[in-house]
Order: sequence, then C-alpha cells, then structure tokens
Amino acid sequence: MQFEKLNLLAYGFLYLTVVSLWLPRSWKFFASILFLALALTLGLLSQTLKPIALIPITLLAMLLYYSQVTTTNLLRFFSCSLILLLSIGLASHLFPGFHNLKVIDHIYISKNSIPYTLYLNFDKALVGVFILGITHNLISNKEEWIKFLKKTTLPLLGLIFIVMVLAISLGLVRFDPKLPNSLPIWFITNLLFVSVAEEAIFRGFLQKKISLLLAKKPMEIISLY
Repeated sequence: MQFEKLNLLAYGFLYLTVVSLWLPRSWKFFASILFLALALTLGLLSQTLKPIALIPITLLAMLLYYSQVTTTNLLRFFSCSLILLLSIGLASHLFPGFHNLKVIDHIYISKNSIPYTLYLNFDKALVGVFILGITHNLISNKEEWIKFLKKTTLPLLGLIFIVMVLAISLGLVRFDPKLPNSLPIWFITNLLFVSVAEEAIFRGFLQKKISLLLAKKPMEIISLY
C-alpha cells in the first residue's frame, strides 16, 4: 500500500513537471526542477524506476544542454543524433529500469469497441520534459496565451469538425458519444504525457532540424547543428 501511494505521488509530480514548463519564466525553472526531483525520487522509492533508468535520462538531459552551448559544429551534429536515438528509445520503452503503471486494463468502452489498455509512461513523459524544458522558450504569460488562442482556436475547431465528418462519412468511425469513467485519466495522460512527448520529438526537435536542412545549401548542412 505504501508503494502504491508513493507511485501515485511520483506520477502526480511528473504531471506537475510537464505543466510547470508553461509557468511564468520568473519561477518556471525552480518549479520544474523541484517537481522533477520529487517525481524521480518518489519514482525510485516506489520502484517505478530502477537506478539503471537514470542513465539514459541523465544522458539525454546532458546532451540536450550540450547541444545548446557547444560551438563545435561536428560535436553538435553527433550530440543531436544521439538525442534523437535516446528520445525514440525512451518513448518506445526500449531502455530497462522503467516499470510504468497500468491504469486501464483491457476494458471495453462501448459494445462494439476493441479492448483498451493505458499505461502511464514515465520514460516517454521525461522526453517531452527535457526537450521542451532545455531547448525551447514556451508560452509563459497571459498575453502570449491570448495571442496564441486567438490564432489557433477557430482553425483547430474547424479541423476537428472536418476530420470527424470525413471519418464518419467514410465509415472509419461510428458516431457513438459516451463519457466513460476512464475519460479524465485518459485525457490528462494523452495530453501531458503522450502529446507533449511526441510533439517535442517530431516537431520540436526532428522537424526543426529537417526544416533547417532544407533551407540550407549542402555545404552548410553540418553547421545547422
């Protein structure tokens, strides 16, 4: 029972770590470091993490920081290559030492649905935390949020509507509204753990590098890193 409580606390602080990335800049650094330290400590105490799990996540954090400060193009290139490999490895659960919590186990959300299982993936969430926390300046004040929402709300709602209409029209999905008990944990986990990590890897890191590559001449490629 004690381990279960520590486990839940570890994930609670991991959620807070992700959220803290968008706090005001004046205290974002302190809050994110504090929440991350508590999440990792409680993760180790609850045996969600084994000590060996600290190796890839520490290496990822060090390489991300190094890629930001080094002025040697070749070393930056190799560090970015290792960052990509480590990020994909952690997001794909290829490294040992992580015992991710299963919160939904083979349930049927509706009569015609396929069984669904959900894990809280500690390793994958850390990828998003480190990439965004070390290499990006995120929205962190009221004015920036208002500007962002004004630009994105209507296009996003329109896109969701179009995708839903097309999917139903093509028979890919069936209109079956429901509010399962698992909705809150599913929503917060997919938003903060899954979406943040995947967007960080593929848009915040990989797509950014590819865009720079396409904008440069062949002889300048190595200097992009």
